[in-house]
Amino acid sequence: MENRKIRFIPMRWWEVVLRVVQFVWVLPATVVVWVLYIIPFWSTGAIRYRGSPDMLVAEFALDRVCSPEWYENAWEHWSGWGGPCVMIMNPAKGADTSWVMRRHEDEHCLQQFRWGVFFYLVYGGAWLWLWLFTSRHPYLDNPFEVWARVAAGELGNRAAWTDADGRRIIWRK
Repeated sequence: MENRKIRFIPMRWWEVVLRVVQFVWVLPATVVVWVLYIIPFWSTGAIRYRGSPDMLVAEFALDRVCSPEWYENAWEHWSGWGGPCVMIMNPAKGADTSWVMRRHEDEHCLQQFRWGVFFYLVYGGAWLWLWLFTSRHPYLDNPFEVWARVAAGELGNRAAWTDADGRRIIWRK
């Protein structure tokens, strides 16, 4: 299961129309992410374009050769990121070969197509609620992260997401 690739499946006309509507729905967040994050780091070589695993989603990979040290350090504990119409993978964490990782980040892209401009507000609200009013972990127990793990077929057991010292381990084989 780990080496499976996400394949492009031909879409029916109404699915294409729906995806375009979803693209417009998430466009304000997409513009912000591209202007403030993707274009600057892509132009400096810190990330490189890897292709498009899905219609309207561009995939990039962290390029450790060209990345500034502070940027590389920021990615030290992350395997990937799924934003509006973009995924960034960290090859050092095995993300360029992990089907599970790709599926997890793809689910975050789909979540943003569903929630549109409200995604960051709702995701952040769930994080804040968990942090302020519960004893649960604001990241590991965030419903959006749990849904992404389930979509990727990862373990639903929270104990599998942390090691003996309580540090987070998101990707288990």
